[in-house]
Amino acid sequence: MSEGPTFALAPEKGTEALKKRIIELEAEVDKLRASRVPPTKGTLRNAETRRTMEERQRLAIDAGAIGLWDWDISNDRVIWSERVYEFHGLTPETFGGTSSDFQRLIHPDDAQRVATAIQSAVEGSQPYDLEFRVVNPDGRIRWLATKAQVVRDSRGRASRLLGATQDITAARHAQHELNVVTDALQSLIEYAPDGVFVADSRGKYVNVNSAACALLGYTRQELLSLSVGDLIRPEDGARQAQLIASLRTGDVGVGEWDLKGKHEWIPVELSARMLPDGRLQAFARDIRERRRLQSADLHLAAIVESSDDAIISKDLNGIITSWNRGAERVFGYTAEEVIGKPVVILIPPDRQEEEPEILRRLQRGERVDHFETIRRRKDGTLLNISLTISPVKDTSGRIVGASKIARDITAQKRAEEECERSNRDLRRANQDLETFAYSASHDLQEPLRMIAISAQLLERKASELSDENKYFLKSILDGAGRMQALLEDLLSYTRATRQGEGPVPVLESGKVLEAVLQHLKPSLDLNHARVDTSPLPSVAVYEVHLTQLFQNLIGNALKYRRTEDPYVQISAVEAGSWTVFSVSDNGLGIDRRFRDQIFGLFKRLHTREEFPGSGIGLAICKRIVEQYGGCIWLERSTPGRGSVFCFSLPTRAGRGSGSPPCGAEAACHYDLAG
Repeated sequence: MSEGPTFALAPEKGTEALKKRIIELEAEVDKLRASRVPPTKGTLRNAETRRTMEERQRLAIDAGAIGLWDWDISNDRVIWSERVYEFHGLTPETFGGTSSDFQRLIHPDDAQRVATAIQSAVEGSQPYDLEFRVVNPDGRIRWLATKAQVVRDSRGRASRLLGATQDITAARHAQHELNVVTDALQSLIEYAPDGVFVADSRGKYVNVNSAACALLGYTRQELLSLSVGDLIRPEDGARQAQLIASLRTGDVGVGEWDLKGKHEWIPVELSARMLPDGRLQAFARDIRERRRLQSADLHLAAIVESSDDAIISKDLNGIITSWNRGAERVFGYTAEEVIGKPVVILIPPDRQEEEPEILRRLQRGERVDHFETIRRRKDGTLLNISLTISPVKDTSGRIVGASKIARDITAQKRAEEECERSNRDLRRANQDLETFAYSASHDLQEPLRMIAISAQLLERKASELSDENKYFLKSILDGAGRMQALLEDLLSYTRATRQGEGPVPVLESGKVLEAVLQHLKPSLDLNHARVDTSPLPSVAVYEVHLTQLFQNLIGNALKYRRTEDPYVQISAVEAGSWTVFSVSDNGLGIDRRFRDQIFGLFKRLHTREEFPGSGIGLAICKRIVEQYGGCIWLERSTPGRGSVFCFSLPTRAGRGSGSPPCGAEAACHYDLAG
């Protein structure tokens, strides 16, 4: 027996091939259904005469469809018509004519079922109406459909079994093929990646696949309880009617629709057609990701078009393939003028070698970041350009081109050059000023010494002077002393800007502080002062500068003391690439109104009679710290309760990265000053 045709999906890609195959299979199903001939079975009446039976047998034989047979139960004789012999592949000479001979012709798998059916018919419990297989002598298997009626004698015993048989092998094969095609069709529909919906002529869903359920979030039972109109937006009703009318003419409808999911509206691409039996079939593909990508593409395109930078794409031969408005503004060419042209039209003659090297790097998959070069506008103007170039890959990962962002940094370069010129001028002016201040303060020392010596000589003859002249002499001596102190402080302030020899060293600040405390030991002992220190990190600073910072801040704590013994506490924390020091004391304290004023040059909050000095110490500290990009501030102070000063220095050589910690906010963030 033939096993029927085998159906395989054509080697096409994607769900479009799947849809095509489903349509082909459905056409095959319709063809097989149309070609199938249902079996017809003859019926015999117990009252028929032999003549009538022979006439009907003759007509059946002439029609070539039905074979008749008669089993004489009492004598166990089986009589067949010619057609029955053909069904079994036998002749009257090769058939024994008994029920046992008939039983041997039945397929082994059906023999018991046939025997049971005959016995039930003879006993009167069941009618004899059966389909079974027989095996011909050549091994061919046939399917037969038979129906028979029992003839009983006057005592009700079965005497004969009269029947009609039809060969239904072709119909059985057709049914098998139909089942194979139907199963293949249902399997393709069920496992299709797109949602498949089938509705009857009234629009009620009669079949949906798993993808349709997953797409909309319904169970299969829930979807089969709905109609087409239940899943579309109310405003799409007229559009639906137009679609169905178009499908009835044989068209295929393709378009985007919103289908009502269980929790949200789902955008889909719908492909619909009308089946030959009037049912509506539709394939629904989820396009949410497509719409998201389209939205992202539109957003990206808007960004590209609105960018002030030139955004250009090119292939691996250096041919320009896209050109945004920013590129038009930067280079002066319109898109129509440059697309399809080599990118070297933007490169000056003396830089033509750059493009081949850039292309080689792109072909290796490398990215070019912030490459500064020169490019040429349409009008010949040369521009300073910063290029960032990335390889562009296709869906298989193959590099097919490059995307380039070109930023015009001409103005920035000019500003940098101007800034560099200004810095050079400033450094030269500072150097000249430093030289002048050093020379002036040094040269003024000599006449001051002459004035002081002359005044001292006069002071030896003070007994010969009047009281008024004594007063004038004292004023001269005091003024000369203050002038000398100011000149010395001015020299110290000037030295604070001087760099040491070689690169800035990284010092262990704890060791520098130990040397400072050893130097200040006589003054500390004299004032009965106590200094507590925490472990201090290394910082990038010249030793002379860090020494002066510690000396000035500790010296101020000793100078501006209260009656109780001075107490100084020094600590530090690392803050990224910066180190923040804290110096606290229990001295007089400072009114916060003067927190910024105290760092000014020659700024004092007390009279010289109260505390000697020029008021330049904190100004020197500020000048030193700012030289390294750091910051110094009064973190906390209360009159009569002491002060806390903080300053920041870079941890590594060169200025620290980012803005330095500065002010009370930084102290709070890094838990400084207790």
